Amino acid sequence: MPNVTQQIPVSAFFSGKDRQAIDNGDFLVWSMPHPHELTQSGRVADRWFWVTDDGTFRIRFRPASTWSPSFKVPAEVGADALLLTMHSGVTDGTYRYLSQKIPNARWGEGKVVALAFWFWRGSWQDTAIESITIVQNFGVGGSADVETELANYTVIKPLQWNKYEYAGILPSTAGKTFGEGHHIELRIHFVADEDLWVNDSCIGGIQLNIGHRALPFVSKGYEAEKRTCEAYYERLRAEAGSWLTLLHGRGAAPARGVIRYARKVIIPTSITPSPMAAWDIVPSSAQCIIIFKILKPW
Repeated sequence: MPNVTQQIPVSAFFSGKDRQAIDNGDFLVWSMPHPHELTQSGRVADRWFWVTDDGTFRIRFRPASTWSPSFKVPAEVGADALLLTMHSGVTDGTYRYLSQKIPNARWGEGKVVALAFWFWRGSWQDTAIESITIVQNFGVGGSADVETELANYTVIKPLQWNKYEYAGILPSTAGKTFGEGHHIELRIHFVADEDLWVNDSCIGGIQLNIGHRALPFVSKGYEAEKRTCEAYYERLRAEAGSWLTLLHGRGAAPARGVIRYARKVIIPTSITPSPMAAWDIVPSSAQCIIIFKILKPW
């Protein structure tokens, strides 16, 4: 009988978080207005955070698709990408990185994991990424963090989309103590010299999977990504003149109310209220202190 060779794509062996651990890898979902600027750590797009100790460096974030009608994001990068632009100030701190936290510090432990992303730089200076690391965070009361470096320096060639791939072995979690909220965190660290990297730079198609090679990035589409992202962050709104929730209290007794999420929340870390100027306290009093605390995850 003749020999028959059947080629099975490597992606057939992976699914779920093993196939792609990153959410919103092409930056389709933005629950906050954009463009927006940060001079400290804060949310960039859904599931993505900018983490820094810079004090004066102001950086602007927005979808790459909103930059210019003539600027196109290639299909292999995804449906969109993140545009980073230096606005003012200097990098006067010691670190600045793009971060996404992924639930479950056991993800990838003891295995080879692969990361890939696309980067575009709009000027002739080479762009440098200082390092790329994955942190195993063992949660509240858990073991100390373990940080694994996938790369220590990456030069980005200008005026073209470049794909970069990395691989490394995440340490075993045997013997570790796990606390509430344990997770891994992807950190893409940028160099301290702002002139080297942030003027009109784009990143997208971020892919993280189990295995020696990064699999091709596949965009999930806006609606699917939005459903995933809302499990971590949900913006609750009320029409002008209507109630979002009622807080009941009297005298020195705490005022209590219930805010319901539309979907199950995976990591309920905090609630950020609107500025006090947007609140209508009835009846008014000389002093009103509102404290938000999550009493139950979902």
